[in-house]
Amino acid sequence: MSNTPLMTLEPVSPLTLQGDPELVLEQAHQVAKLLQGVVEKTGAFALISGRKHLKIEAWLTLGSWYGVLPRCLTTTHIELDGAVGYEADAVAVNSTGQVLSQAQAMCMSNEPLWGTRPKYEYDKDTGQSDYVGEEPVSDQHRRSMAQTRANAKVLSNVLRWVVVLAGYEPTPTEEMPEGPEAANDGRPPWEEPPKQAMPQPTENGARPRTNAGDVRINEKQERLVWARLRAAGKTPDHLREILTRRSYATVGAIKKGDLDAILAEIQGVPSSAA
Repeated sequence: MSNTPLMTLEPVSPLTLQGDPELVLEQAHQVAKLLQGVVEKTGAFALISGRKHLKIEAWLTLGSWYGVLPRCLTTTHIELDGAVGYEADAVAVNSTGQVLSQAQAMCMSNEPLWGTRPKYEYDKDTGQSDYVGEEPVSDQHRRSMAQTRANAKVLSNVLRWVVVLAGYEPTPTEEMPEGPEAANDGRPPWEEPPKQAMPQPTENGARPRTNAGDVRINEKQERLVWARLRAAGKTPDHLREILTRRSYATVGAIKKGDLDAILAEIQGVPSSAA
């Protein structure tokens, strides 16, 4: 038999209920209903694999109702497996400054949307913005996203039980994968990229010349549309309304001549395009 003395454990108080659980649940259902109204009205969610994940704006709204707000403590530049980016450390505090939750989050250059992004240049001769390649995402953007992710995470640690009551997924949008592995690059179920139509030969066998503005956008430009939609905080339903007005069934059907006007409309910039 071992002579090693047993570790002495300090006595702790038993767990106690914080108020009437029935009343707490009733109030939470009321809050969940209010949250639904705000989220659906403002579109503060992302549809990923057919499920709704709340954006940081919705988490901040819910947190303000409960007196819980995030506080970013530090943001550190890091290198990991050949990628560079930032790691942010955040806490959630109540109205008295008491820390309720702590979490870390990163944003790295090897993520699909955070290494490079499509670059476009305006061609004054054609009046179109042409895709010219990729450009690096700035450190400032990666730093900001790391902070946003950490803030969303600490709020979800405290408040996700209410979000679930409201019928939403408990994981914030900012924590979900981005790019093709995330719901086909963010496309909703109704979105199917069409095949490019080839010009039909004329009677003499020659193919007619095609106006550059009538050519459908390429895959890079499709991704740009979805990236601009997310950056503007708009929903796929908002994009569908824009496409329907212009007689497009899908993003892949957009003609290059209409791309700039559609991007401007997504960002809320007045456009003279029909």
